[in-house]
Amino acid sequence: MKRQYLDQNGIEVPSVTTVIAQLNKPQLVNWAARLARQGIHWEDVRNEAADIGTLVHMMAENFIKKQSCDFTHHPHYTKACKAYSAFQNWMGVNQVEFLGSEISLVHHQKKFGGTIDIIAKVNGIMTLLDLKTSGSLSEDYNYQVCAYQYLFEKGNLNDTGTARTFPVYPIEQAILLRVDKNAGIFEERVIHDFEKYQKIFFLLLDLWHNRDDK
Repeated sequence: MKRQYLDQNGIEVPSVTTVIAQLNKPQLVNWAARLARQGIHWEDVRNEAADIGTLVHMMAENFIKKQSCDFTHHPHYTKACKAYSAFQNWMGVNQVEFLGSEISLVHHQKKFGGTIDIIAKVNGIMTLLDLKTSGSLSEDYNYQVCAYQYLFEKGNLNDTGTARTFPVYPIEQAILLRVDKNAGIFEERVIHDFEKYQKIFFLLLDLWHNRDDK
């Protein structure tokens, strides 16, 4: 389900992913063409991948919040389990202290919102962690997690307005963690230079707010 982000006046603002989606991605066109030649509709593949990603996030959140939920009925449970196993393997080689998950935030002045997957101390370092079940870690993911870092330190809770019920931890790094749904392996990218990628994101945000066709 798509999450809605509202400013202090109750007006909907774009999500981080909506802003970044303005980027032209010709590789996706080539990918869709390859599938079409095989008689496969790209939307079916995309929807399945999205469902698997959602389930993996739910499994991770369930673990972090120490909740018990049966996901075995889900049609993509097997593939999601492979990706979740990769997440467990990543935890096994790192010292991880979870501090929060699925944090929905909005920045009223800059007018955008987003939901952070995980905040944790990883090997003693305050980390914003973003789980990916995609086939690779693309460049635009850098813009995404750095926008989330800005939101985490300067934004407000999306669900309750201006109140913050948790402290603003100074984020020292962001980790893009890709958990493979086919091979069950993990890949990570660590980012420290938030400002570099935030500049690109805010250019895209300005573009979004000034477009007539949005």
